[in-house]
Amino acid sequence: MIFGLGRRNALNRVRLLTLIVLFCTFDVVKLGGGKQFKRVKNWPTPGDAAANIPREIKVPEPKYTLPRVMTVRELSAYLRVHPSTIYKLLRRGELPGFRIGTDWRFNAEVIDRWCLERNMKPAEEPPSN
Repeated sequence: MIFGLGRRNALNRVRLLTLIVLFCTFDVVKLGGGKQFKRVKNWPTPGDAAANIPREIKVPEPKYTLPRVMTVRELSAYLRVHPSTIYKLLRRGELPGFRIGTDWRFNAEVIDRWCLERNMKPAEEPPSN
């Protein structure tokens, strides 16, 4: 049994649904015994729906943009270092980042600024004896 109906009722429902689909899809439906049914109403076809779609969709520009956030893997590729180096710098507190749950995230602008500051620090003079 299909859906709790007898086999005969289920087959009749399938036939009825098939006829409905055919009737809505084609202009003329031929049935057994030489009978023909013509579509009375102009039902929309998939081609009609496609004709009404505008060709260009204008998306409004956002008022603000979110900063680019990177994962450890993305940051290691960006800085061209191994991910373990990223974790080591995080443990030392040298790398600016924040956690989301158990994962680290990094703001790209802050990382760029951090790189510039780190490279522009004056070299420490060795102690004089």
